[in-house]
Amino acid sequence: MFIIPSVSKLCLLISLFTSCRKQFFQEAGEVVDIRFSTFEDGNFRGFGHVEFATAEAAKKVNILINIFW
Repeated sequence: MFIIPSVSKLCLLISLFTSCRKQFFQEAGEVVDIRFSTFEDGNFRGFGHVEFATAEAAKKVNILINIFW
């Protein structure tokens, strides 16, 4: 699970998700599934889940996210 740290980064991250979210996460390894949490009206709740094929890929994405932020 990832959590968005601030409102300004939220706008950037939503843009990233809508245009190239899978490409970003695939840099860490094989992406099995990406799910975003939304309210009943469909608005983004500010977090989501990315499932990777391996534990190594999940660990690597943490490094990528820390570099990105």
